[in-house]
Amino acid sequence: LSEQEEIGKQPQKATTYFFTIVDLANDVIFELAEDKEVKESVRKRSIISHENSRNVVDLINNLCDFISDLMKNSLMKKRDNINIHVQQTREYLKSHYSEKISLDSIARQMKISPAHLSSIFKKEIGIGFSRYLINVRMEEAKKYLRSSRYSLKEIANAVGYNDAGYFSVLFKKETGISPGEFRRLHQFRI
Repeated sequence: LSEQEEIGKQPQKATTYFFTIVDLANDVIFELAEDKEVKESVRKRSIISHENSRNVVDLINNLCDFISDLMKNSLMKKRDNINIHVQQTREYLKSHYSEKISLDSIARQMKISPAHLSSIFKKEIGIGFSRYLINVRMEEAKKYLRSSRYSLKEIANAVGYNDAGYFSVLFKKETGISPGEFRRLHQFRI
């Protein structure tokens, strides 16, 4: 089958090659997407792509475009799902940092496994869930220390720690200075 030959001269051969490649690509995409409806959708799109091919060059170009679009869409969907879970987790932590929070409880709300949430969170953010929560809480504590005269116990409670002593030790470990020192250094910088 030469490049310029019309598909009509050897339709069986062209169709066999086309759908063999489509089925192989479909199997890979189906595995990536983990969605049973995707397989039928891919088959319908491949038929349209095949019908729009007038010669072998068109067939090859349409097939390459089809597979490229299919893979991009599949990878974008998978990436979007990761971003959605990570984004929801970050938003939740920023608004509920003062509450008792666990990776398990958030994963349960999202209907995904804690191990999966932990893995994608670390992959996307670059640090683990617990470290991120500590960072959020410490940033909020710094705001309280800069702009208020709340007691250390009140600030500790406000950012999710019941024990002011533990909060102080953790704050110093994270910032290099105690909450009291931080407050003194920043009391005139408002």
